Amino acid sequence: MGLHFERREFAARMARARAALREADLAALLIFAQESHYYLNGFDSAGFVFFQCAILTADDRPITLLTRRPDLEQARRTSIIEDIRIWYDLEGADPARDLKAILEEKGLQGAASASSSTHSV
Repeated sequence: MGLHFERREFAARMARARAALREADLAALLIFAQESHYYLNGFDSAGFVFFQCAILTADDRPITLLTRRPDLEQARRTSIIEDIRIWYDLEGADPARDLKAILEEKGLQGAASASSSTHSV
């Protein structure tokens, strides 16, 4: 299975989302909902019941996905995401801590952000 739309379609969708973020003076969109992943970047996974989050910044930095190891190949095949980070589903795993570290790496700690569960693109 490959991309469901051409790369330029996903690029246009992300450009519109980024414009909306800038208009709302938000730094990033944290994408948790499977439908939002599919719409914005193509990621199509049956693993949606597990923690996964994509980070779309208001600027032109590449979108980042944090997902489980079993979903890595699916993310590579169905999305345009190149920066894929993995969390391992082991005892004591805390993917929220991994997400926090990625947000800090991107300089987004404490920044205004929107959650896909409360805002639509």
